[in-house]
Amino acid sequence: MQLSHVFNQRAWPGAGDVDDCTQVSGLQLVNTVAPWLPLVDIPTARRAAGDPDDGNADGGTQAELLRMLRTLYPSLAPLFRRVDGCELRYLRRHVDEGRPVSVALIGAKLPTRLRFGFTGSHRCTIARASKGAPVRFANPLAPVYSDWQATTWAQLAPALEAHAGKGRANVILGPTVAEAIATQPDVRAALLALEGARLEARAVALRDASAAVAALR
Repeated sequence: MQLSHVFNQRAWPGAGDVDDCTQVSGLQLVNTVAPWLPLVDIPTARRAAGDPDDGNADGGTQAELLRMLRTLYPSLAPLFRRVDGCELRYLRRHVDEGRPVSVALIGAKLPTRLRFGFTGSHRCTIARASKGAPVRFANPLAPVYSDWQATTWAQLAPALEAHAGKGRANVILGPTVAEAIATQPDVRAALLALEGARLEARAVALRDASAAVAALR
């Protein structure tokens, strides 16, 4: 899972007035599980969403983000899901399964260190490399290519609930890495070849070690 840096909505190619959190969060979601897929500039993302940048506070809706993702990434299209009012317990389960999510929230309800000065309606990305790993948070207002921030569900819940209601969140679910790879035969074949080479190298090393031990007897 690609969690090495946060995309910034101010600096993203084609950004105009600073209201592109929806588009950048969606692109971040895709890059998290399918970094081999191309990224696009803001105007292209907005055209795919059916939401041209025609004014301030025009970040985008759940429906527009889903349309953008399915239009730009048809190989993954069936794997994106829109869930309005998703129960937080199910959201946590999806993230624990390795699904990145783009979430709508209210910035004022985030801890100060996660909000980067913005208190209004916003969209960010959440992911977790594995069930035991920290929950990671990508706010597109964070400094360019900064690290995803470690957080907890207790810290995120008030901001999610302020947008969707008690115990709920408005989210777009992405695929797991395995699901994304399964749609790309060339990528899958390359990964299988690498795993085969790794196993062969290990077998050779074990044979060499066994021969060395036998020679000492």
